[in-house]
Amino acid sequence: MNASSKKRLEFSARGEREYLESIAYITDDSVVNAALVQGRIENALELLLQFPLMGAKGRVSGTREHPVPNTSITLVYR
Repeated sequence: MNASSKKRLEFSARGEREYLESIAYITDDSVVNAALVQGRIENALELLLQFPLMGAKGRVSGTREHPVPNTSITLVYR
């Protein structure tokens, strides 16, 4: 795959803020757990880049949703 056809992720401002706040909140309790959750989110994002239709049809029109395994986090994307 050449660089021009490579898929990429873009977080909305709200999505990025919520992600960073979630990791900070978990870090306050446990740095180890925060790293685990961060890794699970990153793995899920990589899978979605490869298989964008993997998530279910979202509650909001035009979106899809994918729950991150072993977390309470759901990625919402389009």
